[in-house]
Amino acid sequence: MRLRNHMKKIIYALGGSLAMLALSFSPVLAITDTTPPSLPTNLTATAVSASQINLTWTASTDDVAVAAYLVFRNGSPIGFVMTNAFNDIGLTAATAYTYTVRALDTSGNASAYSAAASATTLAASTDTTAPSAPTNLTATAISAGQINLSWTAATDNVGVASYLVFRNGSPVGYTNTTAFSDTGLTATTTYTYTLQALDTSGNNSAYSAAVTATTLAVSGDTIAPSVPTGLIASAISSSQINLIWTAATDNVGVTGYTVLRNGTPIGTATSTTFSDTGLTAATAYTYTVKAFDAAGNLSAESSPASATTLSSNSNNRGRHDDEDENEDENEDDNEHGNSAFGLSHQPESNHGQGNGYGLYKHNDD
Repeated sequence: MRLRNHMKKIIYALGGSLAMLALSFSPVLAITDTTPPSLPTNLTATAVSASQINLTWTASTDDVAVAAYLVFRNGSPIGFVMTNAFNDIGLTAATAYTYTVRALDTSGNASAYSAAASATTLAASTDTTAPSAPTNLTATAISAGQINLSWTAATDNVGVASYLVFRNGSPVGYTNTTAFSDTGLTATTTYTYTLQALDTSGNNSAYSAAVTATTLAVSGDTIAPSVPTGLIASAISSSQINLIWTAATDNVGVTGYTVLRNGTPIGTATSTTFSDTGLTAATAYTYTVKAFDAAGNLSAESSPASATTLSSNSNNRGRHDDEDENEDENEDDNEHGNSAFGLSHQPESNHGQGNGYGLYKHNDD
């Protein structure tokens, strides 16, 4: 009984917007599921301004279902999110913070803590001017489970860093391009979208005008495309990584590809190439790609590919993370009269916005 009461206190402390999730915990006594989710992995923390650090991680798994994630800053709970991304805002400039994450299932079982990730907020900026609001937002339903968004770029006195996408008032992702694909939706359902632009100093624009779209009826096609293969990530500058992969196939036809950076969707492509821009210098990023068809069927994710952006003062061409090691091996081979040439591809095992509500600590007894 105490476990149930503790869980309900946590949920209600987070606000009425999570009432639906609270209801999912109400039958906890009747459920015999005592297996916790796996711990979240690949947690990364990236400082995007003097007052904001963005977190992403690889989703946990559970024998029933993962319901949400608890985010901890310096050992204390700071928020609750149902996606694998969180934006921690209102921080102090030039300050280091350490984060961990726990997964929670629908029966109230909590995973172990993730490995910790740390980041230091940027130095304080004198820029207090927010970007303009994004304009000309359009929403187009392309299947029973997907709506694509596009808009006209915002402007800023220094520079627009990214855009936050909201579905029905709740953040569902971010992108540094002027397009976003919202997937996993329900057929014949109407959704409303708005946007905010963010600059490098953490200033948020006003919301864009809202638009709506209704997903299509369920199609008879339930066969997902094949998994994209041969993904390669190449850093070409201190702020850009280019991707290329081999096309997927489908029984009807592949409509496009969703690109994920560190586990979070960042854009779509109708071809087999994608350029990820606005990145941080000398930083490693991991990418995967999923194919989708006109019926909204999604393939599994491709094998990951990683690359590290060049340092800001480097004029060298981009290279894969393990290319230097391969070059050293090739030099050794050449010394022994052998020639070795190859393209390196390093598989490796990420922004909804934090809600900022506090949590109560509870004991699982």
